[in-house]
Amino acid sequence: MLNCQLIVSENSNHLQQIYFGFQLLQESGLIDLKQIIDRDSSRFYNNKTLPFGAQSGGLKLILNNSIRVYYDMADAHTIEDENLKWSDFYFKRSFNNDIHTSISSKILPLDLNYMVKPNTLNWQNLIRAYHLSSGIERVKSCVRELDIHNKLTYSPRIDELQAKPDIDAPFKVLFMCRLWEPEKDDHWQLTKEQQEDRIGINNVRVDCIRKLKQEFGQEFTGGLAPTAYAQDNFSDVVSSAAVTSKRNYIAQLKKYSVCISTTGLANSTGWKFGEYIALSKAIVSEKLHSQTAGNIQKNINYLQFDSADECVEQVHKLRSNKTLMENMMQANYDYYMNHLSPDKLVMSSLHRAIELSQ
Repeated sequence: MLNCQLIVSENSNHLQQIYFGFQLLQESGLIDLKQIIDRDSSRFYNNKTLPFGAQSGGLKLILNNSIRVYYDMADAHTIEDENLKWSDFYFKRSFNNDIHTSISSKILPLDLNYMVKPNTLNWQNLIRAYHLSSGIERVKSCVRELDIHNKLTYSPRIDELQAKPDIDAPFKVLFMCRLWEPEKDDHWQLTKEQQEDRIGINNVRVDCIRKLKQEFGQEFTGGLAPTAYAQDNFSDVVSSAAVTSKRNYIAQLKKYSVCISTTGLANSTGWKFGEYIALSKAIVSEKLHSQTAGNIQKNINYLQFDSADECVEQVHKLRSNKTLMENMMQANYDYYMNHLSPDKLVMSSLHRAIELSQ
């Protein structure tokens, strides 16, 4: 049995997949797990600022009482120098071979990231929610952990986010997304480069929705979350809040055979891609700028597009070739079972760290 000591200073949504993986391994008797709240390193307690445009998500692990492992789940390709120095192995969610191998051999790829929570109450989750928040946010965080049936709040649960291929499902295409406000952000100041990045992301998403809607009609469902920015600038492709809410979006996913993915902030691979894999969908995606531990492959796990017109072409390719679509669904189911399920993702990183430390 592996000994795992988690040193916890954050409880962001980016980390829930990793926390859940450790929980499943503990419940399976494969690891002995201990969780320590590290207030000294906590951004919450120390008012530490984040790199511009990067969502937080870092976790320390002491493996077998000696191996120091760091999980970096941030969107951006940036590396946290302090934690790189601390760690023996630094697992990076947005791993890019061209960037990170030249920085340090300690930096290793993780797999796709998406938000997923257990079906049952977990005390370690509740402890994190309590200790890494305060005031009304503490109340909200604790309610979310206690509300395992999603009566008062909503968090995607594992029973909703894994499925075998439905090869008999009718051909239907889904692309629901949000736009990024290019002039401001609730959490940080945007640089000019980040503003331009957001404008580019927005334009691709809007163009894809318009052309897919025009080409596939009733076979396509898609639209933008109804933010003020989207309504003011792209009202023709805005969907209602009832349709785009996370609860309804996850419920809808199971009904669609083909799903569209576009590049996220800082060239990250968005959560949608991981959700599509977990639900065994056929995927049409923009180019991936990160590599995964399980080696996601173009033309096997997804078809790539570089423009809205090419997106339409790739969807047509799946529509006209049922064998291609079914093979992709099966490949993505196999990928999830072997690499992406939370317990497999975490266990793979543990085995990798032990192997490389010998």
